[in-house]
Amino acid sequence: MSPTTPTFGSAIALLHHVSPLSRPDRMARLARYALEHSGTPHLTALLRELDEHGHGHLALHMATAARDFDLIAHHLAGPDPELRRVALRAVRALPIPDEAVRPLLTDASAGLRRALYRTLSTARRATLADSLLDRVRAEFGDADAAALLPACTSATVARRLPDLAHAVSSWRRLARRHPDTLADHLAERITDGFTWWAHRRALTALDETRPGRVLDMLEGSALRNRNLRVPRARRLDRTDTLDPHHGAPLGPRLNRELWRAMRRNPGTARCVLRSLPPERAAEHIERAIARLGDRSPEPLFPFLDLLPPARAEGIARDALRRFAIFQRTNSRCLDADRDLDAIVHLPYAEAAPLLSEAASAGDPERRARGLARLLEATARTGDPELLATVLAERVERHGADRDPVRRALLRSLVTMEPTLLSPCLDALDRLVRDTVRSRDTSAPTRRALRDLVARLLRHPRTRPDPAVQDWGVETHARLVERFGARGWGDPERARHHRPWWARNPRSVWWLGNESTGHHHGPEPRLGQILPPDAETMLLERLAPGLRAIRRRDPEALIALAGELGRRGRDLAPHLREIVLDDPASDTAARAAARYLTGPDRADRALELFERDPRTARVPRVWETLTLHHGPNTLDRALDAVLGHPDSEEPTDRPRSADGFRFEEDTGDDRVWVPRVERVLARDWPESLRARLTAHLRAAVVDPVSTVEEREAALRSLCALPGGETHLAAHLAGDDVFLREAAMSALGRSADPAGTLERVIAHADGPRSRAAGPVMSRCARWTPPSRLGPPLARALEGPAKVTVRKSAARLLAAYRPEEAVPSLARVMRREAEHRDVTAAVAAALLRCADDPRALNVLAEHAPALTPEEIQVALLGVDPNRLAPDVRAPAARVLDTLPAPERGHWRMAGWWARWDLWGEQTIDDVVDALCDLDRPFTRAMATLRRHLDAGRGVDRIAGALGRLLEQVPSVARGIPPRRTGPERWESAHRRVQELAGLMNTLLERTDAGHTVVEAQRDRCLELLRGRVEYRSETIRLLQADLKRRLREQDDPSAATVVDHLSDVAGLLALGGVAGPPYMDPYVDGIFPRYGDGTLPNETRVAVVRGLLAVAATDPGEHGRIMGALALVMVERCGGDTGWADPWPELLTAVGAVGHEDLLLHAWHLAMG
Repeated sequence: MSPTTPTFGSAIALLHHVSPLSRPDRMARLARYALEHSGTPHLTALLRELDEHGHGHLALHMATAARDFDLIAHHLAGPDPELRRVALRAVRALPIPDEAVRPLLTDASAGLRRALYRTLSTARRATLADSLLDRVRAEFGDADAAALLPACTSATVARRLPDLAHAVSSWRRLARRHPDTLADHLAERITDGFTWWAHRRALTALDETRPGRVLDMLEGSALRNRNLRVPRARRLDRTDTLDPHHGAPLGPRLNRELWRAMRRNPGTARCVLRSLPPERAAEHIERAIARLGDRSPEPLFPFLDLLPPARAEGIARDALRRFAIFQRTNSRCLDADRDLDAIVHLPYAEAAPLLSEAASAGDPERRARGLARLLEATARTGDPELLATVLAERVERHGADRDPVRRALLRSLVTMEPTLLSPCLDALDRLVRDTVRSRDTSAPTRRALRDLVARLLRHPRTRPDPAVQDWGVETHARLVERFGARGWGDPERARHHRPWWARNPRSVWWLGNESTGHHHGPEPRLGQILPPDAETMLLERLAPGLRAIRRRDPEALIALAGELGRRGRDLAPHLREIVLDDPASDTAARAAARYLTGPDRADRALELFERDPRTARVPRVWETLTLHHGPNTLDRALDAVLGHPDSEEPTDRPRSADGFRFEEDTGDDRVWVPRVERVLARDWPESLRARLTAHLRAAVVDPVSTVEEREAALRSLCALPGGETHLAAHLAGDDVFLREAAMSALGRSADPAGTLERVIAHADGPRSRAAGPVMSRCARWTPPSRLGPPLARALEGPAKVTVRKSAARLLAAYRPEEAVPSLARVMRREAEHRDVTAAVAAALLRCADDPRALNVLAEHAPALTPEEIQVALLGVDPNRLAPDVRAPAARVLDTLPAPERGHWRMAGWWARWDLWGEQTIDDVVDALCDLDRPFTRAMATLRRHLDAGRGVDRIAGALGRLLEQVPSVARGIPPRRTGPERWESAHRRVQELAGLMNTLLERTDAGHTVVEAQRDRCLELLRGRVEYRSETIRLLQADLKRRLREQDDPSAATVVDHLSDVAGLLALGGVAGPPYMDPYVDGIFPRYGDGTLPNETRVAVVRGLLAVAATDPGEHGRIMGALALVMVERCGGDTGWADPWPELLTAVGAVGHEDLLLHAWHLAMG
């Protein structure tokens, strides 16, 4: 102990010594005093005295600093929930003995228990967590035990996770603490392409830490499912990924979606292509060119500069030739200036005169595009001097042109290499000056100007150039001088885009929807653009006019401070003056939010207050004063804003019931509502708290106060010690708004148990709308011993239905001792409200691990006929219940009667429970084949069994039994059914089973022997029925798609055999010619997107089809020829009728079928 450190004889003296200090200084002084007197009887007596006088949080703070474990252990086991939470913080940093932590669980609220579990996990107290796991599960249930599981050792997790997996709510925490253990757990349960669906949330969490293990568990079909969010595992899959671009689709889907983006979002597609190596980008563009075939290459104009110049020139000349023909033969042209996009890719000597003429055209749209394309063509030469000459000439000629023309010019400059623009600063300066001075400069033009500045200032080669820095600073200075706050972007925009791994997996994989441009996230702020020390140059440039800008448009300076961020510290004097000019304005509040930042914000706030005490009403100033300054300063602030309580100065504003004025008349009609933080207010002197209480009470009833101000006053009043009593008075008032606002504010009180009692006592009438959320917040922090009785009274009492339903849900969620008995009593009531019965029944089902709950449900289930009650029961997910109670609960639900009305989701909900009922997979198949039993439920149950990896081998058997019940077409036409019976017929069930088989083929990869055996048997059964040729063909197509997906280069014989089977089925029905063949070749030669077959294989397939057609004069041969003709038409068009497709077209006409000859002739002549 230091010899100069004072020793206080009592806790009162110590508190009196530190009372003038701010909270941070006060807590630091107390911690230092405790550390200096650590281990002494004096400190022990002092802490005891603090605790006895109601300052337990200060005593715990000092005990933590002095490592006094006895006091911490005393409060961990104490009755005060708030002090128990404070003591728990010491467990995170200090080696508190395990014996001292265990009593914390005694009568601990749900919120306190979860805080303990997080603390044990953070502090790595795995041994203690292991010892608490059995007690937690026995006393508080599986949900709490699962929450404690991440804090345990890996051995405990591996042993207990199978029993607790149903209750895990945060797989991410478990994956971060025990990734290998979780991976082993999942690997045992994910055995094929079906079983991963039940574990998708765990897989998503594990993808962050062990993507390789996730990849090992999943098959290709699961990786292709967009509902599974495992982007890191997908990036590791090199077997089906053409490009490792972040978030990009896999395999052939990349080609299809990139082609779709090239047509719909060229700016986005261009961004993706530029991120690829040049040869890879050229491959994608060439693939798109081949896909266009004989069509005009206009959609590819934005990408031609990514090709070699000679290749781009050839495509441009072809486009110009087509465009000239189109203009001669068509009187209307949607885009008459499209030729300029092709001319730009011609040699510069040829393109420059044409583009110069367009840049001087009378039509402003053609002039704008011609000007942009002229500069692009000049920049493509790579000659900076030529670009500077052309740019200077054009800037001079177009200085007074329209805003769209200048915007097109700026946007074209943004796309150029910055090193080419650095010699053009004189012309750029002239362009900026003309743009800023123009009266019609629009927001998009200002954005283009800012993008141009950012382009030069952020490029590594032009950023260090002093001339570029001077030009960028001058440009931004002109923007703020001319446009003020409108010169910048949206002040609320984000600083960064969401990371690629946080995007919605169901959304498109590219960013943005721009048709001509693409942006990686929001516009960067000025502080992210300027080079080091450039902000000083900017402020020096603006210095002569800053005072005038502040008077004319203070929002401009506030916006500039927001753009510069931390680099705008030199703007502090101007922000201070904005606050002092009119402290009551919203502008002052925004300026203070920018001014009071950084480590010296406490001194700045005090300086503002000293210069003008009225600034205390500015929200950020008041918050800073309350946090960093003592009660004496706050008293002075209240004197300045509210007036001294003994002052008798006249005022037009009414006084509160305690004699305090509402506030001094400042010319502003708004009521000042100071924000109060509970952790700060509890250490304020009583006199200060009394003044704030009186002012806030008066503000609540002040007729001048707005609705928002009254609600804020109630929240601040509740944060003051004893404020709950003042809010309780409004619960019984006549003002509906005050009743609801007071109830909502009470949800954040320091006494959640007492608040719960008050809320339930007044939860009637319109107030019930706010009671539910308040009850939920209070129940989380109420000890179980005090939670059950009020919730039981609310459930069984005369409260509104909304309140009673909330009470039932809370009883099931937190499970106090009174939960099941109270729910059972309400369930046994006669003539109970239907909605209350539904909530109680669902709550009892969630408590199924208690035998009493299931007994009550079993007693009343046969009488629960209302649809709402059954929907509530079936809406409970059985996978969230313990495995050993799912079967008994399912047996209880099986006794439910037929509902009064049907619900479209009920079949799917029944299917979840049927998995755990007494039905076997044989019973499900029997129900599926029994026409007297509901088909929808049986089909949904079968799908659930398939998701669990069961029943795959029963599909063909069920299909055969159903086909026997379908009348044959040979027996004539049966009478048509109408109404619901139509959807329950055997025919409908056959169609659904065939579609299910198609789905299985899509979800599984090649080599799944059970699925392939079922496929073969289904094909055999369907081929025997002529009525189901279309289902057979679709099944064949799904199987071929799977084989094409699994094989990089399937043989032509495989494809020909498949098409021969299709042709055989089509021949039985006399299908017409080639126009009807499109659906049967879409899976092999898709209309849109690149097929998986290489060109050589396509040629071999067509030759094989023609060989069969030439030798078979019957219907089968004719259909084989028709299929070949459709393929020749598609492939020939995609390749521009390159060899050998003209030869194959001739061969189609020579196979000997007249209709094929006629179609081939029309195709050749067209």
